[in-house]
Amino acid sequence: MTPSWFGAPPVDTTFMPPFEVKETKDTFLFRADLPGMNEQDIEVKLAGDRLTISGKREAEREEKDDTYYAFERCFGSFLRT
Repeated sequence: MTPSWFGAPPVDTTFMPPFEVKETKDTFLFRADLPGMNEQDIEVKLAGDRLTISGKREAEREEKDDTYYAFERCFGSFLRT
């Protein structure tokens, strides 16, 4: 978690994108919010009746001379089954 900023509660910086799973008459629909990720950053596997989606969002390059007053964006690897 990142520290509190101007009295706001701390932010969990673990990257776990939200998913939506919808069943229709004929199919299942899976949607995920994956901002800042490219298709090559994401892996989708289907084994039997188990769908696994994984990926990694890299942090942008930080300049050592820059001063951040807030940094609440999340980066890292995720895996959902």
